[in-house]
Amino acid sequence: MKRTFLLLAVAIMSLTAFAQESGMKFKKSPVTLEMNDTPQLSTRAGGIEVEYGYAPATGGVYMLGIGKTGKYDAAIFIPTKKFEGLTISKIKVFLGSETMEDIKVWVRSSLDGKDIVSVPLTSYKAKKYNTVELSSPVAFTGEGLFVGYSFTDKTNKYPVAFAGEDNPNGCNISYNGKWEDVFGYGFGSVCIRVVIPDMQLPENDLSLTEFNCAPIQNLNGEAYCGFEVSSKSSNIIENFTVEIDNSVEKTETTITPETPIPAGYENRYESYVAFKVPNIISTNIPIKLAITKVNGKPNTSKENTAQFMINVAKEGGKKRILVEEFTGTGCGYCPIGLCAMDYYSRTEPETFVGVALHQFNESDPMYLSYSNYLELAFSGAPEMCFDRTHFVHPLDAHLTFPLYKDTNPLADLELKGVWNEAGTVVDITSDITSFTNGLDLNVAYVLTADGLNDISWSQENYYYNYDGDDLVELPFYDDFKEFCKGGKYATKSVSDLTFNDVAIASTYIDNKSSVKGVSLAKVGDKAQSKHSLDYNVSGLLKTVADKKNMNIIAILTTTDGAFVNARKAKVLAHTSGISGVETENTRPVAVYSLDGVQQNSLNKGINIVRMSDGKVKKISSSIR
Repeated sequence: MKRTFLLLAVAIMSLTAFAQESGMKFKKSPVTLEMNDTPQLSTRAGGIEVEYGYAPATGGVYMLGIGKTGKYDAAIFIPTKKFEGLTISKIKVFLGSETMEDIKVWVRSSLDGKDIVSVPLTSYKAKKYNTVELSSPVAFTGEGLFVGYSFTDKTNKYPVAFAGEDNPNGCNISYNGKWEDVFGYGFGSVCIRVVIPDMQLPENDLSLTEFNCAPIQNLNGEAYCGFEVSSKSSNIIENFTVEIDNSVEKTETTITPETPIPAGYENRYESYVAFKVPNIISTNIPIKLAITKVNGKPNTSKENTAQFMINVAKEGGKKRILVEEFTGTGCGYCPIGLCAMDYYSRTEPETFVGVALHQFNESDPMYLSYSNYLELAFSGAPEMCFDRTHFVHPLDAHLTFPLYKDTNPLADLELKGVWNEAGTVVDITSDITSFTNGLDLNVAYVLTADGLNDISWSQENYYYNYDGDDLVELPFYDDFKEFCKGGKYATKSVSDLTFNDVAIASTYIDNKSSVKGVSLAKVGDKAQSKHSLDYNVSGLLKTVADKKNMNIIAILTTTDGAFVNARKAKVLAHTSGISGVETENTRPVAVYSLDGVQQNSLNKGINIVRMSDGKVKKISSSIR
């Protein structure tokens, strides 16, 4: 089965048409475009004329904006050290809006500085790259050059084109003169490319720029390494050879791209290579990868090798999938994540270990402070992290989940959690068994709650006016469609939802687990981890949460943070009984206005609230 670099990358955002909540003012439009631009490369007397930029020439284009019309600017930065002694002769910009006015393409030494050169664009083709020829070439000077364009759009609220992946130098955008660097939010890079004449390039030069191998999986004798190569070649690259040294033997694989890699500077290509896992049950086995040949000839690049470590386990353990979700009641796109998490909890109870992190908005009644959990590299909400490795939008969860099943874990564990007699502490015991040699583990525990529901809580929902028909292939579509037009939850703010897998406490304190780690020297070694986790939930959440519906999650990782295994267990009652655990917690069940009319939720002012024990209370609320 083909495993692409996209699967193995540490943090690839979902290529969905839905805008994600980033916490910043710039967002993606629901509209996406396609581009197909063939970079032109020509030989000249002084060398080769090449194109350079951070956005690709082909593929999907994502339109960004602030949700308002007005004056926008976008720019990339090109460091001088890459092109010292060279010049820019042309600039290409992808213009995705048909209603742009006062377009100006420019070069500056700083974003707010004066134009070194500027060219007005009086006519253009929308949804295409437009080439602007400079009256005279601009030399690379100082630290580097900002290349950008400015315009006004009185119609389109998302008029700036981004594509590909984020690049630290490629994500500058402004609205009404206020610049923002949106690197790290999964928007991609600004669609700007420059033409550099007279560049000297070798014939067969292919660098290894990125690689990633799942470090703890033994996939039945075979593993996969994803990587990215970058061409600095005057030749079109039809094929290249990858050599793998797995510490026992060397093997070669020749890769022939479906579309040849164009000649030019830093034209990138992503691929993968399969290699045999050495017959060594151990951690930290070195693997070496090298790009040895280009078009059958020796590779002239000096940046063509990499080394990484893999861990190999003996068969016998039960691998479970840890899915940590970034979500919140104030996130209008998060109902789709709620549906995905509930679906896997129902259909994969023996494999799925879910942790819903309500950290998007502090007003969330289930909000968990960032200091009470591990800091994960989430890019937005909703987003799911699989096994501390792969970040995806919930739309892609059904494509990702199968890829993490049926692998051999380095360790397995039995887990038990019991309330103390007062119901204030969960006493936890883990019995851990190693399936490899030389294993050092970190241990963390998370307390999650199911069945959280209160009439005063509301979940924002941006799908209420969306028909959802194009997502019918989702396995959890039947749940999701209820949030769309015509569904029972098709309102902008949804009350009376039930939340599951909600993290309400953990052993993480300021990004580190307070649990002592364990060391296992060889296959079959066992170790026991014991810990007492305080239950210090307060406020309305404490009233709503039912201790009979809580679970303890155990998370095992290597000392460098690589995921090993996880397990979920229901927290059991103390054998002598627990006050407040065996009986239903008193909680609101209905809300009425002062004139006796039943309401869907608390309203601003005085509310009459009937509790589950039959008592009636007056509650003052400032919401809505």
